[in-house]
Amino acid sequence: MKLYYADILPQSRYNHKKVHLILPFQQLLFNTFLIRTALMTIRNLNIEVELIHVNFSRGENKNEEFLKLNPAGQVPVLVEDDGFILTESRAIIAYLVASRDENSSLYPLNDPIKRALIDERLHFDATTVFHSHVQILHPMIANSDPKIPEEKKKILRNVLSVLNGFLDNKNWFTGESPTIADFSILSNLIVILCAGIRIESYKNLSVWFSRCKGLTGFEENYKGGRMVMELLKKKNLPPISL
Repeated sequence: MKLYYADILPQSRYNHKKVHLILPFQQLLFNTFLIRTALMTIRNLNIEVELIHVNFSRGENKNEEFLKLNPAGQVPVLVEDDGFILTESRAIIAYLVASRDENSSLYPLNDPIKRALIDERLHFDATTVFHSHVQILHPMIANSDPKIPEEKKKILRNVLSVLNGFLDNKNWFTGESPTIADFSILSNLIVILCAGIRIESYKNLSVWFSRCKGLTGFEENYKGGRMVMELLKKKNLPPISL
């Protein structure tokens, strides 16, 4: 299996059920969580993967060969040894679990209610969590301007409150064991934390994040997210305060 990827993570090989995943070499900063989510799922399934660099700055995502894999010219792209191609990170992580271990608690095919809850959290992460921090960080970094409209801060505070509520009486976002929904939300939350935002006042979320540190692939995921912190420092922008 192949995965096309960015340089935010070291090249790695994992022992088991080979896959190939395509990620960008220098992808837009705020899409790197897609890469980290896919790789964290691969790590937890113990899949052997070939990682392939795609250098966006050189237009490698627009060349004919790559566009045959994904006409949208985006990443990640998963390519199986039998030629099967899949794009979109959340589709990729669901497929990886379903195709490698249908009994896995990461995305249980035999439990439609649990799977529906996982899908619900994944959709919330994609449509709400992601945009709540991008609407702050993108203009801030693009314009080197530390000023953040209060309305945007309010939106992010509300998202953190909702995530905190999802964890009431739960260790993980859909119950008592981690799932791919936790991997996806974690990748976004790492961006938020590396931007300087504190979550101690969101007790459930803070405890959940501490619990995530014991997950396979956490350090690799966090290392990738630190590029946000490094970019803020490079542009002499202060940590974000809500």
